[in-house]
Amino acid sequence: MKAVITGATKGIGRAIAIKFAQHGYDLVLVARGLDELEKFRQELTLYGNAVFIQAADCSIKEEVYAFLNSTAIDFDDVAVLVNNVGIFLPGSLLDEDDETFEKQQHLNVNASYYISKFFGKKNALSQAGPHI
Repeated sequence: MKAVITGATKGIGRAIAIKFAQHGYDLVLVARGLDELEKFRQELTLYGNAVFIQAADCSIKEEVYAFLNSTAIDFDDVAVLVNNVGIFLPGSLLDEDDETFEKQQHLNVNASYYISKFFGKKNALSQAGPHI
């Protein structure tokens, strides 16, 4: 079984990744920091699972798709998707720059949309079987 977890190096994403590793899942982990991902992968080797890591800023569409395309090559048949990536930048609607809202929108909504769509299509295609 394989699981993809975004926002995997901190908080809930980290805890979920550990639990999945403990239960025998191979993992695809994505977060912004490559150093944190490398350290986390080393911790997870204790469980003997395959752990693929990719650093990506999921607020940038091109980086999301680069992550997805590399995942498609290395990991077929993903059983679980944990769309955990997200951010909250405190501010005031009347005073904040538009870019603050846009970054949160891109990360919290768009990234989950792109990732869910990618794996949803992949799953639908793998279950469709041959058409006669």
